[in-house]
Amino acid sequence: MERFPRLFVENFQSVVAKRPVMRLLDTSRIEMDVSVPEGLIGLVPYVRSISVTFSSLPGVEVAATISKVGSEASLTTRTYPVTIVMDQPEGAKIQPGMAGRASVIGELPPEWFKVGVEVPAGAVFSPNDSGPEEAFVWIIDTATSTVSSRPVKILSVGDRGLMIRGVEAGERIVTAGANVITEGQQVRVMPE
Repeated sequence: MERFPRLFVENFQSVVAKRPVMRLLDTSRIEMDVSVPEGLIGLVPYVRSISVTFSSLPGVEVAATISKVGSEASLTTRTYPVTIVMDQPEGAKIQPGMAGRASVIGELPPEWFKVGVEVPAGAVFSPNDSGPEEAFVWIIDTATSTVSSRPVKILSVGDRGLMIRGVEAGERIVTAGANVITEGQQVRVMPE
């Protein structure tokens, strides 16, 4: 276990009660705080796996687990704090303070698909040449990692996003960057 001491006082200096004199960091396990929008916090029980990548460590993907879910949303951002933890990966070193990107794979219960499928609002788009009443999602062909647009019907606005019809259970859709993707574009599919 590696520790990084940080001293707040000098040798032989007088100290006051309850004033910190040293800080130790245990870097064998790394904690990462993630802000989850209030519309998505209800999906936490359905998380199957979490992977974290760091721009300063290209090609390194670290498995993580949820350790703590905040019970109160931030008044300014309307997000809930979620703490995830991960072990140090082999062949790389995550340093305290490094920024990373967490990706989640979840499995929703079957009853979610009876009326429609609730998806993040960012997954639904309207092309420039269509009317505002027309809505589409990008369906991912998992064999080729390419996308194709599919029209969907928006049924309602829910707590976690939009309830839509036109997507079948088990199909994968693009949930981020839907407005900048083009037909047939190859995308990176997150591993399950």
